[in-house]
Amino acid sequence: MKVGIVTFWNATNYGAVLQLFALERVLSAMNVEAETIAYIPIKKVGVKEKVKTFIERMEVLIGFHNRKDSFGKFRYGQLRLSKQVTRVDELKKLSQNYDYIIAGSDQIWNYKLSKMEGFYFCEFAENKKKIAYAASFGVSEIPVEFRSRYVEGLNGFRHISVRETKGSEIVKTLINKDVPTVLDPTLLLNGDEWKDCLSISTYKDNEEYVLVYCLRKSSYLMRLAQKLCNEKGLKLRVLNPKMRHSFNKESLNVADPKKFVEMFYNAKFVLTNSFHGTVFSINFNKTFYVELWPSIEGNANSRMEGILEICGLKDRIINESIPYEYIDKDIDWNDVNNRLNIQREKSFKYLKDSLGVFDTL
Repeated sequence: MKVGIVTFWNATNYGAVLQLFALERVLSAMNVEAETIAYIPIKKVGVKEKVKTFIERMEVLIGFHNRKDSFGKFRYGQLRLSKQVTRVDELKKLSQNYDYIIAGSDQIWNYKLSKMEGFYFCEFAENKKKIAYAASFGVSEIPVEFRSRYVEGLNGFRHISVRETKGSEIVKTLINKDVPTVLDPTLLLNGDEWKDCLSISTYKDNEEYVLVYCLRKSSYLMRLAQKLCNEKGLKLRVLNPKMRHSFNKESLNVADPKKFVEMFYNAKFVLTNSFHGTVFSINFNKTFYVELWPSIEGNANSRMEGILEICGLKDRIINESIPYEYIDKDIDWNDVNNRLNIQREKSFKYLKDSLGVFDTL
């Protein structure tokens, strides 16, 4: 059996690349031949894109590494990609090579990110081949003007699963179907599997550190990290390009996806406001805390709250009103891992049933 995967495969984003890496690995363990459809549509380059490219080039010239290069090396070295296609007619021809097309994971159905492109609804393929795994809308509701477009796209799928409860509610509202929620692919591999498949290195005890990974700047998490470092004699490591100007030596401005996973694996303590920061902290059983985003930023918190709820870890959510003495509470990892394994089995079952694969995982 051969499967093509539709997702944000070319994004310079840790979560996007690592969820794809994990999904390919899981499908391979099911004896499914999987590859990612390397579609890059030809677009006119506007002023905004030209300015962004200019800024990126300037950053390289003044001493910052190029993140795109490090991601590119990982992508082409670790992922299995189809030949690159740029037109819909090429996609239609390519789809004939696959028994099924899997759309997901990531926020491929977020109209703000996907621009409503038919590619992410797999419109180039026959409906009988189309499966959605852990697809995310990334928003709490669909604007009225886009709903008919979503109804058309969703009705074309043979099987649908989503990543968040809010996503299942959206599908129910739009096409009146009950669809399951499943785990993000990065959670389908456990900590030991991540360590083995990426050949993660183990650091020495004298290199213990507090890791801060933020998708939005947080002065609170940085102050908390500094306090933890001072009191526990730990070093500080920051994974966040947006903070690089403020935390030069301690910051990892450009880490490839493997290095990203390695930093979580070896951390003594993790502070984050990221979904995948939360995921890898849980996968590696790290002492961690999560800061939620301001409510004005929409549905950004639903992913983090969802996985924390599943794992019984909602007490890991912190904010400035939490006393410092509360930090460093123990976690019952046996309970967490048992909860997560139950969800893994449900997610594996969805994939097996959708693909007609049995007695593998």
